[in-house]
Amino acid sequence: MSALQPAAALGGLGRRTTAFLVDVSIEVTVVLPVGIGIGNFSAFESSPMQASPGKWLLGMRVTDLDGRRISLLRASGRYLGKGLSAMPLFWGFVMIAFHRHKQGLHDMLARTLVMRGRVKVAPGIEAPSPSPLRP
Repeated sequence: MSALQPAAALGGLGRRTTAFLVDVSIEVTVVLPVGIGIGNFSAFESSPMQASPGKWLLGMRVTDLDGRRISLLRASGRYLGKGLSAMPLFWGFVMIAFHRHKQGLHDMLARTLVMRGRVKVAPGIEAPSPSPLRP
């Protein structure tokens, strides 16, 4: 690992838990009653925004290991992997707090990172910052 101080650039457990709670609140109050099929937020994480509403509000984005936007297929696989992260006793989520790259089990399975810093969704979208996993 380089001397980039990756912990400052990665989304940690507390920030990601807060983003999750925002997402669940939106899902329960808006998405489910309306019946829209984007309940798992995979479409958001694979969009140019690269984040669910909660992650976006807290200044985070989901990337591949090279800092690039992920596909809808990878975002969906990451979402399904959250089921494994919940077993047993949510250990796959708790490990975010202890993993050197702040990855949960679902992140490791999907080969993704949750980085701090928003992607500008406007003309001339800025390129994401480089991944701390690549020199």
